Amino acid sequence: MSGSSRTYDRASGVDQWFDAANPARTVSAESVLDRSRRPLAAGFPATDDHIGDVLEGPGREIRPHRAPKHPAGPAQAAGMPAPPRRNRGVMVAGLALTAAVLLGGTVAGVTYFSGSDSDLTSVLELGVGATSQRTVTGPLDGRTAASFELVSAAKRVTVRSEDLGDALYKMTTAEDSGLLPKAAVAQDDVRLELTPDGKGDSGTVEVVLSAKVVWTLRLSGAVEEQVLNMQSGRVAGIDLVGGARRAQIQLPAAAGTVPLKATGAVEELAMTSPAGNPVRVRVKGGATTVAAGDKTLRDVPPGSTVTPKDWATNDRYDVEAASRVTLLSIDTAQ
Repeated sequence: MSGSSRTYDRASGVDQWFDAANPARTVSAESVLDRSRRPLAAGFPATDDHIGDVLEGPGREIRPHRAPKHPAGPAQAAGMPAPPRRNRGVMVAGLALTAAVLLGGTVAGVTYFSGSDSDLTSVLELGVGATSQRTVTGPLDGRTAASFELVSAAKRVTVRSEDLGDALYKMTTAEDSGLLPKAAVAQDDVRLELTPDGKGDSGTVEVVLSAKVVWTLRLSGAVEEQVLNMQSGRVAGIDLVGGARRAQIQLPAAAGTVPLKATGAVEELAMTSPAGNPVRVRVKGGATTVAAGDKTLRDVPPGSTVTPKDWATNDRYDVEAASRVTLLSIDTAQ
């Protein structure tokens, strides 16, 4: 046996095996009962005395039984070294790893945000409700100013203002639109994303915004036809970023100089403003036709500005078209 030695103690009549890794195992001619009553030698571990077994011999003495805490393993041959004890550090590490695996999903599912409470709305969808799968709404929560952005493409988008009571917005996609609405609110910014559902292809979307709020509008998704009717509300600015084949805008009463930009390409841009709110237009890319009131201008060169006579007033709209426009019309509401 590698690493073991055998000695014989004449005084005790004990034949002993010593193992470097396991201090000692003893085989003695003594009875199990006598050996159990003899004190253990210093430095020697206790051996299994088979407590609870029937002992042969006169009187058949029975030792009290103590049930082991765990099922006994396979019998170990006499003289073989005891199995090495498990390293405590390894066991602790194993338990920690198991706990991490079991709890990892829970921790990952809860710890989404670790910033301050004031920044919480920047990562969560707040104030978003749904009256049906195709309609989403959100509460006003005392807001007086907010922004709205459409980030997805669609075929026809209508944005209008209306008294919604305690609601901030209401967004709906048509049954045959092939789109589902998903709104996200971060502080005072409302974003609408459209996801396909494979049910139709009309691409029709309607957005109703609270007339109690001053809105800044940004349409980033490309749209074939845009209709913005904000006459019953208020706007602080409008930006048509995604481009459109046709954009029709009915403007509310202006408060100061309100910017309106057509950053994306727009073939036809039609605007109607209230009386007393003049509209100035700069066509950075030029225009094929510009119709303003009873005047019509053709082949307007890039960089031109069409300025109305009553421009020198406080409440007005300043429009800028970045790309060339095929038809640009400006009317005054009656």
